[in-house]
Amino acid sequence: MIDDRAIALLGGLGVPVVVLAYTELVSIAERVWSVSTDWYRTGHLMAELMLKAGHERLAYVHNEPDAPERDLLLRGIRHAAHGAG
Repeated sequence: MIDDRAIALLGGLGVPVVVLAYTELVSIAERVWSVSTDWYRTGHLMAELMLKAGHERLAYVHNEPDAPERDLLLRGIRHAAHGAG
């Protein structure tokens, strides 16, 4: 996980830095950007496709460490499931 200390250190390098991970903290540094998957949309599409294929019950089992991306993914899944009834 990238914390505000790491972003500050990267920002202090004086060169453009692109972080290939989700983080909202890049706004505290002038030359640091974040490039990441749209995790909310990913979760929404995953659930939407399963529901359209006729699945009535969905479960999500993760084996990755806790990260902010997982919360976005789950929100997308829940939104699609709620929309499908």
